[in-house]
Amino acid sequence: MRKSNYIYLFLTAWLLSSCAAHFDRYPGEKLTTFPQQLQGDYCFANKPFFMSWFKKDTAILHISPTSIVRLADNEQTKPLLLNDTVVLSSFGKYYALSQRDENIEGAWTVSIIRADRHSLSLWVVEENKPYARVLLSQLASQTYVRQPGQNWNKLAATQEVKARAMKNSHSDTAVVFTMNDAVLLQLFEKHIQKERPVILKRYK
Repeated sequence: MRKSNYIYLFLTAWLLSSCAAHFDRYPGEKLTTFPQQLQGDYCFANKPFFMSWFKKDTAILHISPTSIVRLADNEQTKPLLLNDTVVLSSFGKYYALSQRDENIEGAWTVSIIRADRHSLSLWVVEENKPYARVLLSQLASQTYVRQPGQNWNKLAATQEVKARAMKNSHSDTAVVFTMNDAVLLQLFEKHIQKERPVILKRYK
């Protein structure tokens, strides 16, 4: 696989992490473009291990008004475009980048972005972190199950069953939360942002 495609795969895999929590919609108000505050060239300040082939402080991401693309001379890259399935939204003092999960109808995964002067910090909202129990206790949720090759079906489940499914991140069980912006914002400021983020450092 060409390296130019790894950025696209990293971003989509990161947004659709197997540990990502699922919601019935994205939070906040949908934006049609990336604000000027987010646009520019970035490098990883804390690179994922599979990005180790890039030299330190090398600009590898460009955020344009409508997409995220890898910077690569003379290479055809596949951008991550804002569209009906990848949504950027304003969310309190922050931004959210959400992607629809094609495997679970109507479900979205959510990543929260904090924009600082010289960097962007990004957190996936995950279902197997300690804060997930707070999420489970404060938001309504629906459990879905499926057999191999079949569609997802609703399942009446207790909170403990949901908690076990979230902790173990089974591919055949999904808990989908009813989005509440105020609850998610409070959870982010009290708990989620204490977790280690992916940091993109602005490249000059």
